[in-house]
Amino acid sequence: MALNELRRNENIIINTADKGGGIVIMDKADYMKKMKDLLTDTSTYTPQSEQQAKEESRRFNTDVRKILKRTNNENHLLHLLEEDPKTPTIGGIPKTHKAGIPIRPITIGIGSAPHKLAKILAKPLTSALGTISDTHIRNSTDLIQKLHTTDFINKKLISLDVIALYTHTLLSDAISAIQRVIDNIDETTFPINKRDYKQLVEKCLKCAFCTFNGKTYRQHDGLPIGSPLSAIAAYVAMEILEQNNYKQFLPDGIPWFRYVDDYLLIMPKDTDTDILLQNLNKSHQKIQLTVEQESQDSLPYP
Repeated sequence: MALNELRRNENIIINTADKGGGIVIMDKADYMKKMKDLLTDTSTYTPQSEQQAKEESRRFNTDVRKILKRTNNENHLLHLLEEDPKTPTIGGIPKTHKAGIPIRPITIGIGSAPHKLAKILAKPLTSALGTISDTHIRNSTDLIQKLHTTDFINKKLISLDVIALYTHTLLSDAISAIQRVIDNIDETTFPINKRDYKQLVEKCLKCAFCTFNGKTYRQHDGLPIGSPLSAIAAYVAMEILEQNNYKQFLPDGIPWFRYVDDYLLIMPKDTDTDILLQNLNKSHQKIQLTVEQESQDSLPYP
């Protein structure tokens, strides 16, 4: 009842917290400013007209039809194309565990040109998670099982958070990572042949528009937020970064785990966290981490 009363207040925004699932009441003016600051970041977003977004969606459908019609056995995916595609809407949920309560962008892509197809294309890639780097954890139960055999003597907990994982994962890194995965999976696993599959994945990841408060934006870098492919593409790209770069800065045998964009490390107590963070952040031009250390033998994670 009280929540319904609050919803009628036009000066506030009622949202869920990024972590913990709690309800957050935000000043609407503050929310709108944070969304404006996010969408005016020209390194990621470019203002576009709604007509441009519609033309891009039509072009996506045309290109995908050409790919799918190359052979008869690929026509079964044509029904996944939206006849009247919608431009995804973007919003933000507050990160109450961070100073200043920044917002995490969330995009609803249902009804957009690539959404149904991306959902089907993402399925074969899930089997590759954890095959390049063993940091990937599926859920809290998976983490508890792995921590059960971990030695915590003379160790401390460190949490690392990837800043804006999806928008900061370079599209070229994601496509390269997916190609590596495709090469190691049997072709019968995919709904179409590998060559066309890769082309469709690229088409889906490059179709990235969103609307907010009556304005349309193109996300011209990174992975499209809200795409079913983006999560897996980002995770696989992170696994390669971990294996090729991060691993050299960690002592052998040190347990470290990643759930989405949050790392948990069990490090020696004498670890210089600042130096560790500096080294990790030198590993990639855009992927950057923030750190949080344990307090009173505990650490909120993820």
